[in-house]
Amino acid sequence: MNNEKLRVAIYIRIGNYDKQEKEKQKKELQEYCKKNNYTPDKYYIDNGYSANDENRPSYNQLLEEIKQNRYDLILTKDFSRITRSITDLYDFENLINKKKCQLKTLQSNQEVLPLLNPFQATYYKLRK
Repeated sequence: MNNEKLRVAIYIRIGNYDKQEKEKQKKELQEYCKKNNYTPDKYYIDNGYSANDENRPSYNQLLEEIKQNRYDLILTKDFSRITRSITDLYDFENLINKKKCQLKTLQSNQEVLPLLNPFQATYYKLRK
């Protein structure tokens, strides 16, 4: 698929109200987009929220818009910006896969499932 036609969302989460960290993440993600010829459609920013907090306004809005097939690619700094829970990350991956969307991070372009050990992967596959 041509990068110019990808619908790209950027997700930024900062655990505290650190404006400098927010701007740093945003700049790094913008540079990645420029390098890869992506044009972000929207930035979703949760400032001052824990990754374990399920009531993150921008994250919840992003989830709803993924369900509406609004994006082809979600870009974030690393997996911990989405969540620190392996089960929540696995559920997120299932959602984006179902909607033919991809998740890329600045740290890695790996899929989530290979990050699990074999026991975890089997457990979560059976759980679904």
